[in-house]
Amino acid sequence: MLKNIKNFFARSLPNVDLVLEKNEVRHDETIAGDFYIKGGAKQQKLKRLECILLKVYKDESKETVETVKTILMSRTLLAKENAMIPFTFLVSKEMEPSTEEFTYKLHTNLFFAENKVSTDHDELVIVKE
Repeated sequence: MLKNIKNFFARSLPNVDLVLEKNEVRHDETIAGDFYIKGGAKQQKLKRLECILLKVYKDESKETVETVKTILMSRTLLAKENAMIPFTFLVSKEMEPSTEEFTYKLHTNLFFAENKVSTDHDELVIVKE
C-alpha cells in the first residue's frame, strides 16, 4: 500500500531524460543531445538542472570528474507540459578512455520546489584513439 502511494506521487512529479546522439566518443569530440523535461500531474516550479560526469568503477564506487552543466531556472512547468534544453559537452584529452575497470556516466538532476529531485543516468564510453 505504501509503495503504491509512493509510486503515485512519483508519477505526479516532473522527470528529466538526457537523450544523447551517441554514447561513444573520442577525445576532443563534442557529444550532443537534449534534456527532455516532462511535466507531471500538476504544475511545478523548476529551480535548477545539473549534469555531472561521474567515473563509475567495477566495484560500483563513484568519483566526480566534473560538473558538465548547471542551469539555474525560475520557471513553472505546467501539468503535462514538455520542455527541451539542448546539451553539448566537449570530451577533453585529459580524460582516460573507458576500460573494463571503469566507465563514465552523465548523472542529471532536475531540482524543483520543496527540494524534490528527478534523476537520470546515461553511460558515456570514451574510446581509445
